[in-house]
Amino acid sequence: MPQTAVIPIRRAELSDQLHAFMEQTFGDFPYELAVRDWTGRRYSVGLGRDHWRGTPLEIDVGNEASARDLIGLNPVGFLERFVRGESDMAGNLHLLGEIRDHAKLELSPLQAAW
Repeated sequence: MPQTAVIPIRRAELSDQLHAFMEQTFGDFPYELAVRDWTGRRYSVGLGRDHWRGTPLEIDVGNEASARDLIGLNPVGFLERFVRGESDMAGNLHLLGEIRDHAKLELSPLQAAW
């Protein structure tokens, strides 16, 4: 019984870490990012300025591994999980390039060659 009590606390802590990371990294992002995590928690980050597409980027962080990829600034890992259906993105996908530039995400030479 004590083991089942530890899992929700751990999940909640990682959810809190993800929320803090998103706020810290994208709090001053010009456009809205709508986030939902694997616990069902929902929030928006960014300044919410108008974009020609008219909708926010919706990011569904489907599991803890996807959250760790985001927190660890591992965009390739997150995108691999997206392709496998573990996480999802919808809405204004045009913002992905701006997210890369805003967060200063870069691919290693090996990732770029892949």
